Order: sequence, then C-alpha cells, then structure tokens
Amino acid sequence: MPAPNFYNNKTSRSWRGETVTASGEVYVECCFWGDWEGHAKKLACPTPDQCAATADFAGPAWGHVYVRTSTINWFLNTSGKYVGLVTVHWYKATKETANTAATLLDDAPIKKEMANLRALVGVAAKYGKPLRVAEMNSISNSGRDGVSNVFASALWTLDAAFEVAATGAVGINLHQGAGQNLYSALIRWYDKANNVRPVGIRPVFYGMAMFQRAVGSQAQMLPAALTGQTDGLKVWPLWSAKDKLLRVVVINKRPSDALNVTLEVDKAGGFGPATVTRLLAPGPNPLEAKTGITLGGVYFDDNAVKAGKPSSEHALRVRAADGNLSWNIYMPPASAALVEMLRLF
Repeated sequence: MPAPNFYNNKTSRSWRGETVTASGEVYVECCFWGDWEGHAKKLACPTPDQCAATADFAGPAWGHVYVRTSTINWFLNTSGKYVGLVTVHWYKATKETANTAATLLDDAPIKKEMANLRALVGVAAKYGKPLRVAEMNSISNSGRDGVSNVFASALWTLDAAFEVAATGAVGINLHQGAGQNLYSALIRWYDKANNVRPVGIRPVFYGMAMFQRAVGSQAQMLPAALTGQTDGLKVWPLWSAKDKLLRVVVINKRPSDALNVTLEVDKAGGFGPATVTRLLAPGPNPLEAKTGITLGGVYFDDNAVKAGKPSSEHALRVRAADGNLSWNIYMPPASAALVEMLRLF
C-alpha cells in the first residue's frame, strides 16, 4: 500500500465499519490504519496456527518525507509490532511543477525536507526502528524532460544521497520504474521487432557510481564547516579506516561559475597529496548535457560498453600557518570531484 497520502477516490471500510470513498488525508484518517493492519495480520498469520514472526514488514511507505512526525508516531504506536523498517518516499518535486536543470539543485528546499526527515528518523528510533527512503528520485511521475535525464540529475543524486545519509536514515532506493522513465539510471528499450536493445546509461547512473565509490569500504561521514562564498558549493567528507583514506566529495552546483576550493584538515596529520577524480559533462551548459558525461575519464557508449581512459589529477598538500594541512582543488562549473588523501602515519 505505497504512498497512502496520495490515494484518490479509494473505496475502503472505515474504523466505524462504514464503507467510504476517500482520498488523501481523509483516507489516512478514516481507513489507512485498518487496511494496513488487516493486510499485515493476514500475511503474518495465514491461519491461527501458522503465524510468522512480527516486525517483518516495512511501512508506511509515505509518499513524501514532509510528513508530520505525529503521523509516523501514530502509525508506529498502532502498528509498530508489525514493522521492522519505517519507510517514506522522497522526490524533489512533481512532474507538473516547473523545474529546470538549475532549479533542481536548489539547496533551500532540500535542507527543509532533510530537517523533517531527521525528525522522522528520531521518531522511528524511539520505537527501535530504522528508517529508509524506500523510493526516491528527482521528479515524480516518471520524471521531467530536461531535468531528470540531464547531468543536473547526476549531481542531484550524488548530493541527495549524502543528504539522506546525514539524517541518520539507513539507506535509499532510487526508483527505476519499468526502465523507461526519464529518471531511470538504466534504460531498456525495444525495437520494432520487439527485440530488447542494449542497456542505455542515463546521467543518474554516474551520480550513483561516484556515491558508491566515495562510501565504499564502510566509510564514515565526518562533519564539515564551510567558509567564504559557499553558494552552490557542497562538501561531504568521509573517513575510511580500512583503506586509511580521507575522502571528500566536492560538488559545484553553479551552472557557469568555476570555484577554487581549499580543503583543510583541522588538525595536523600525516596525509599525503590528494588524488582528484572528476565527474564532468561537456558543453557551454553542462547541467543540461544528456551525453558525454565522464567519471574519472570513463563513460559508457550507446551500446553500454565501457569506454574512455581512466584519469585523475594530483593536488599537492600545503601546510598552513596554523599547522593544518590543506589542498587546493579547482572546480569547473557544474561538476563534482572525489578527492582522496592517504594517511601516511
């Protein structure tokens, strides 16, 4: 029963035993709990003598992270014994909402929604339950052309995944749909003879790939403080004890302005030079690019065959006057970089 708050004209039996036709908040108030618990009971206990363990279900699969904390508290108070994982959905906006490649990356609405998601994580934790964003992507209802299928969606995916992780949520599921949505990372098409064509790689895939590379080896997120002109700049530092690597993901969301970013470690440490792996798109308006995207010089061609030549750069470390180490990283407009520094001792 996904996204119960988006139901439209659903016929159900209310808690009073009346059959009603309701939608949205009316359905949630009158009928959702009864429907949800009824399904959970039947699935958990097909017969009175055959009951599975409780807490095997996920829910309520709310249609957006901007849900009242009191609603999730009510849901867990009434049905928590059946729930092992609390779930919500998150899309930046609907297909019908006016958005561009640039406005997709606006940080203000993301921060507002992540503040609410953090509060929901807290409510779930009171009941001993983890919370997962079980469905997520840029624009709902299959995406928006020029927004969900361009390079901006790769940067949004990369940044949004870190934003969710920073709230304490345990994971995300990026919605793929039937493999033919505008926001799908992998596209499957059929030719006129109904034969499946080779997999197509969309921009979102590259954002997912950089995120995976950054958080691999059980990396732990670290706090960061930004100073100076920080509009359009996002910085996500991580520490991987297994690899002895300090990793920092830097995102320049500005469509046409380059940035010179100085990364500084707030205590002296034995880190070496930095290796910089870039996520880039071509052209005068890279946010709007649909093709030509590279991650570390590598891309996938029209037949989903890996191509290009792996490439990275090196940034020398600098010792600041206060004894801290720093690295200067040039960030082209509309780009991201994975900066990795090996701890030497």
